[in-house]
Amino acid sequence: MIIVSKSIPARFDALTVWPFIMIRHEARDKSALLLHEMVHYREQRNCGVLPWLLFYAISARFRMAAEVCVYLVQIAASGISLERALTLLMQYGLDVTYERAVCPLVSTRG
Repeated sequence: MIIVSKSIPARFDALTVWPFIMIRHEARDKSALLLHEMVHYREQRNCGVLPWLLFYAISARFRMAAEVCVYLVQIAASGISLERALTLLMQYGLDVTYERAVCPLVSTRG
C-alpha cells in the first residue's frame, strides 16, 4: 500500500516498512523512486520485515548489498543512470568512496 506522507525522516524521499511504502508528496510521481521502494518491499516481504529492517539498520554490508541490488534494477529499467546511482549509493552512511561504489554496480552489469 502506497501512502503519501509528511512523516518521513528528512534525508529520505520515501521509506518502505512492509506492507507500506511511504512517499513524500513532492516525490510521488517519481517512477524510479517507486521502483526502488518496490524492490525493498519485495525484499521485506520475502525475508520478513523485522529481520530485514534489523539487518539494514545494523549491517553496512547488508545495506550496501540491498542498495546495489535496487540500483541495478533501476539501471536495467532505465529509471536511473549509473552516475546517479553511484551518487546516491555514497549517501547511505556506508563510508564508501566513488571507486568502491562503482565496483559492484559495473561488475554485475555484464
